[in-house]
Amino acid sequence: MIASPMLIALAAGVLLLQPPAIEQPPRLRTLLQNGSVCLVEPHFESPTIYIDLVASSCGAEDTPEHSGWRHLLEHLLVKGRDGKLDSKLEAVGGFLRAETYRDAMSVEIEVPPDQLDLGLSAVEELLREPVFSDDAIARETKVVDAELRLKSDEVRLADAGWAAYFGAAGLPPSGATDTIKKATAADLSELYLQHFQSGNLALVISGPVDLQSGTKAATHLLSRLPGTPNKAKFLPRIAKASKFPQASATGQAICASVPAYDSPEAAGSMAAMLAIAADQKDCFFLYTPSVRSAVMTLGSVTSDDLLEAKRKLEPNSLDYSFGRWLSKSWVHRQMSTLRQATFLRALLLAQSASASPERIEQGIDDLTPAQFQASARALTQALEVRGR
Repeated sequence: MIASPMLIALAAGVLLLQPPAIEQPPRLRTLLQNGSVCLVEPHFESPTIYIDLVASSCGAEDTPEHSGWRHLLEHLLVKGRDGKLDSKLEAVGGFLRAETYRDAMSVEIEVPPDQLDLGLSAVEELLREPVFSDDAIARETKVVDAELRLKSDEVRLADAGWAAYFGAAGLPPSGATDTIKKATAADLSELYLQHFQSGNLALVISGPVDLQSGTKAATHLLSRLPGTPNKAKFLPRIAKASKFPQASATGQAICASVPAYDSPEAAGSMAAMLAIAADQKDCFFLYTPSVRSAVMTLGSVTSDDLLEAKRKLEPNSLDYSFGRWLSKSWVHRQMSTLRQATFLRALLLAQSASASPERIEQGIDDLTPAQFQASARALTQALEVRGR
């Protein structure tokens, strides 16, 4: 199916610099008939409007044959049809950022309070089927290759855990140079149509924006996309862990497979891992909330004591209340700025229209001591990843 170019006339006066006289709910989520979803959350104290467009990878999951194609698509897409999308935003003090994850692709647009129309016109451009040239693909492939070489040790350790647990279903979203080089213009056009189908899309707008007017503009934009609300389901990830994964990185890590982001197992694993980290030096914790099975990684690039602490772990020695408090603190940090909160809401909504950060925190609140101890015991059997 070929998407036709969309023309959109955004209503004037969408943005109001002062709060409306009538009290409004803190945010408004709207489900469209074509399966896409938008959410508007007014924050009149913010000096910036944040617009996050997230496209779920459902139906466009990575495979060994085209690992990294979504990453290459992201690089090409955000340039815009004339290659000047970011410069148009920067000319008025705005920014454009993008990232490819295993479950989604995120494009973040940041604009001043009087430039909502420009921000949404950038989204409209992203929702047009792009045209790729061989020259542009060749140039951007070199950029992606250089980016891959700069991947951090923390990410490399986590990637090794993903690959050990899920094999081909746990491929790194950054991809591999040898497969990225094989992508053609036709391949990327087909991938775009799979990735950016209406049922995969979530659009979240936060900042000094009127709730009703902002919602009207966002729904008008998304409703122009053809599609149906019958969204395909993610391919399952089935954990079949190898015993001795290694990473081309410095450090070591504990990796645990967990089910959906709002499950007791996810809440318990997070609480137990963070409780372990509290007794270690220089630890990092990596987890991207997902509606399907995922990996939580607790690691260190400077210490050699983490795996030894895991082997000596006595589950009953971990403090349940402290672990829950640390977990809630982690969630609050992910939501500590409007930019971060906008991204997390969009990331979850793109995966499921009912998903929200509040459900992560509710899962932590509902975590029982028995569930916490079960997760702590499971960590004693979690994967150990060693660096070089």
